[in-house]
Amino acid sequence: DRFMWNCTSLQSIILPNTITTIGDRFMCHCTSLRSIILPNTLTTIEHDFMYNCTSLRSIILPNTITTIRDCFMCYCTSLQSIILPNTITTIRDWFMHGCTSLLSIILPNTITTIGDCFMCHCTSLQSIILPNTITTIGDNFMCGCTSLRSIILPNTITTIENDFMCDCASIQSI
Repeated sequence: DRFMWNCTSLQSIILPNTITTIGDRFMCHCTSLRSIILPNTLTTIEHDFMYNCTSLRSIILPNTITTIRDCFMCYCTSLQSIILPNTITTIRDWFMHGCTSLLSIILPNTITTIGDCFMCHCTSLQSIILPNTITTIGDNFMCGCTSLRSIILPNTITTIENDFMCDCASIQSI
């Protein structure tokens, strides 16, 4: 836990191919981090993976990851895009909360469940397409996504929890 907590001068890191699990609060508050290379052996990312890494613009996740816990990349305010591997089936709570520069996210057709506060306050995101495998969406799904104009919901959704898209003033089509 807290592997590189508050290393504010760290700009890049390459993790060795021996790592399979990244513990809680791995690189929280590494505000100068711009580049990270994750190993192809990585299967699990625990809570608060890169919380408040405000200089990181993009990340490539290996196709070996099967588990991503809560608060995956909260408040990574420079992050602009992310592609999730097709090995993920569940997105946990507070997945990318407060990623205010996020422009695009690609979700794989393997996701069935999205937890609470999925992408709240991602104020630059304009559209999102949810894969046709999703059945459950948690509370506060995309609240405060003030630039969000459109979302495509699949007909596979059976449960949508409270405050689905509150404060999404720019939404034009669902």
